[in-house]
Amino acid sequence: MLIFVDANYHEAYNNSDEDRYIFLFDVIRDEFIEKEKYVCSTVITSLFLQKFAERMKFLYKSPSWLIRIVGLILHPFARISIFLLNLFKVY
Repeated sequence: MLIFVDANYHEAYNNSDEDRYIFLFDVIRDEFIEKEKYVCSTVITSLFLQKFAERMKFLYKSPSWLIRIVGLILHPFARISIFLLNLFKVY
């Protein structure tokens, strides 16, 4: 088990044939309460991109600027999904 603070930009890869399970536990600090939805949508977008990249292996070889652009494009959809999940209480 590995526990770390992911406040700094980082990348992680699973270069094995084993499944990797991730348990996320986020604590929103007081100074970020107003940006909570933005933070949550960023996390959801990142998780989606990781899962998408597993299916599209070419993304691992893509330049980081391209991956950031894809993330920026998908970010609004993550915010919409959070709104809908909270609206319909789908947990």
